[in-house]
Amino acid sequence: MKFKEEQARYVKQYVSGILDYSSQYGSENARSFSYSISNVVGEPKIFPKYGDYTQAAVMRTYGRWWDGDVIDDLMCKDTRPQSSNFRSDDYIDLIFEQAVYPWSIAIYETYNPGGLVRILAMCEQFPDLPQTSNNNETNEDSTNLDLHKRLIPMPPYGCSRWEVLWESSESGCHNKSGRGARMFAPILHELDHQTRIIRLEFCHSNLDYYTEIDAVELTGTLHFYRSSSVDPPLHQPQTSIQQMTDEDVSESKVDLQLLQPPNPNSPQPLNFIEEKTTSQLSLHNNNSGSGDVIITNDVTQHDDVTTTQHDDITTTQHDNVITSTTYGYFSFLPCEIMDKIFGYLPLPALLRTSKVCRLFRDHSYQQRHLVRVDLQPYWHLADVHLLESLSARFPHDGVRERSSGVEIIEEDDKNKKNKSMEWLKFSWLGGGETITSEQFTTFLSITQLSMLRHLDVTSSPCVSDESLKLMVECTPLLRHLNIQSCDKPTSEGIRILGDLKFLKYLNLYRTQADDAGVICLIQNNSDLENINLGSCLKISDFNRIFEEIGKNCRKMKTIDVWRAKTLTSQGIEDLLRGCRKIQRLDLGWYDVINLCANILDNK
Repeated sequence: MKFKEEQARYVKQYVSGILDYSSQYGSENARSFSYSISNVVGEPKIFPKYGDYTQAAVMRTYGRWWDGDVIDDLMCKDTRPQSSNFRSDDYIDLIFEQAVYPWSIAIYETYNPGGLVRILAMCEQFPDLPQTSNNNETNEDSTNLDLHKRLIPMPPYGCSRWEVLWESSESGCHNKSGRGARMFAPILHELDHQTRIIRLEFCHSNLDYYTEIDAVELTGTLHFYRSSSVDPPLHQPQTSIQQMTDEDVSESKVDLQLLQPPNPNSPQPLNFIEEKTTSQLSLHNNNSGSGDVIITNDVTQHDDVTTTQHDDITTTQHDNVITSTTYGYFSFLPCEIMDKIFGYLPLPALLRTSKVCRLFRDHSYQQRHLVRVDLQPYWHLADVHLLESLSARFPHDGVRERSSGVEIIEEDDKNKKNKSMEWLKFSWLGGGETITSEQFTTFLSITQLSMLRHLDVTSSPCVSDESLKLMVECTPLLRHLNIQSCDKPTSEGIRILGDLKFLKYLNLYRTQADDAGVICLIQNNSDLENINLGSCLKISDFNRIFEEIGKNCRKMKTIDVWRAKTLTSQGIEDLLRGCRKIQRLDLGWYDVINLCANILDNK
């Protein structure tokens, strides 16, 4: 690889710690290492051997059949086109000791490789290290002892953002090399920021069995060197964290994939709050009842008026204020056709159209386009401005007067309540503290959510006890709730969810839910059909939980009690005595043979 400046010094390092992950096949007990995500820390222990090893990092799901666990016929999903060909199922956040400009990331896959679909880096603000004139001279500032000795805390809000280094162009498994261990090192987009935090995203839908990861290796430079060559860089394996030159490179067989050229334009964050303008825009429904929108521009009149004709667009200038009377050929399209077109736009495109012109802004603000929102594919672009933009489109009745300088009037009857959002998927929102708990709580308090039926906040660090309390108050009709892997809410905070009365689906996987909170939820939601209590370490008596389900939830269809060590045959009998519609019962990591034998002996 050629550089315009002096020869680069490379630093190679392996994972030093795990910041977060969505799921794991192993136990949540910190003393257990069997199939634990923490096994990815350090140098490779299995590679180049291929097979199922307990020392590898393994996530919990694989294949398409797992999606059958979610039965949600209450609301149709967000059918808007997606910007990517894949949907990530799991992630792992890795932290390295030294912040570098990433040059290569190698993933050691030792079983069923091919699940990796995206690599992201958290960009933080670090002081640039001084250059030295002599390449052979030791740079004393090249090593940060704090990062070598301990893991420093996450940066404060506003100091970090996520950038995509690589993503797959295929919809699922991209392993075409057959069975066998491999070191997968895709070509990365050029990044002009230092990073020490990497997120790996996986899609398991096309895998035949669990994928296993042995280690992850990050190679980068201490200074930024812009590449002058379009040729892909070659991997340079080393044995420890050190400074390297091109002469130190040893040959190695690497699986490189040039899926797409680097994108010079970094993804723009979802900041779609429009600036205030000198003219106010009001939206009214006409009296014909057809639902057409009439756009009115109220502009202060001035003495000096200039009218200019540009092809099919007429603009009138009043001093420094310019208003458009037509919008090109879009002015000739019926409102229904325009709404139909906007309905096919991916979410980022839909929101960004509000900055094009007032006509597009009008259509992007139509609530029918955002009644169902799926933010998981764009979690890395989301920030507090996105939440404010959604709140502006669905303002709570108490804060309806103004939002981003725009007044929205649904109908002539000003007493009519605002339309509510109905389907929200905020999975992975706020990763890396890009959205704080306080900001998410504010969003819940100022957004109209009274008719919300579906809420998914899987693995969202911004969910807290306070936000759960507001969820209960703002979403009384909620039927689908997923707070899987949300570790901030305490047992006391989860008990607040017991005030919900209409739940049909509840996912508490890897949360701090305890016996009292789960029993309260079961007793108050007799329509429950699906419940996930997997890896809930604070539940001490699963027999009592199953007994309450058998008494109160006769419509129950699927139950997940992954690693429920306190469950016995008595609990199964109590469950089956009351629930006759059970279709799926997940007893992972339990001695099912002895359990079934005990049940048959008691019959």
